[in-house]
Amino acid sequence: MLRKLFAAFAAVILFVVVLTFFGGETPGLIAPGDVAPQIKAGQWVGGDAPQFAGKIVVVDIFATWCAPCVKTTPPLIDVYEEFKDHDVVFVGLTNEDGNSRREVEAFREQMNIPWTLGIDATETIAEIGVPILPLLIVIGPDGKVLSVGGDDRTLRETLSRAIAYQKAS
Repeated sequence: MLRKLFAAFAAVILFVVVLTFFGGETPGLIAPGDVAPQIKAGQWVGGDAPQFAGKIVVVDIFATWCAPCVKTTPPLIDVYEEFKDHDVVFVGLTNEDGNSRREVEAFREQMNIPWTLGIDATETIAEIGVPILPLLIVIGPDGKVLSVGGDDRTLRETLSRAIAYQKAS
């Protein structure tokens, strides 16, 4: 009984934190086929702003304080290792502001994340309409959204299809 009460309380707290994190109104979650927003961030950690033109892009929207983000990062790194040589660019985006740079750098180092992370990506995250963390978005070389959400298994499937389509074109 106490566990159920604690789980319910934790769910409410997570909802409030996510609502506070994103604040304001969002235009609604983008969908496959939509033109993806320009990926912008106030600062980049782990490298310069990635070059996206003509590439398949995996966007991982996360927060350093997000337990599910921590849990999904190792499988995401496995997918990165599998597809990094196929013109696929991975990028992480967080709404955390520039004052959180040390926390984001520590998170990247602790999790061994090999891709660049964008801090203070509030505008891009709002344009995507992120309802919950973490969220994966895959963007095709033409700048259109290929998939929204999913896990490492569905990401592998989406990337395999996108690469096969790109090779056939």
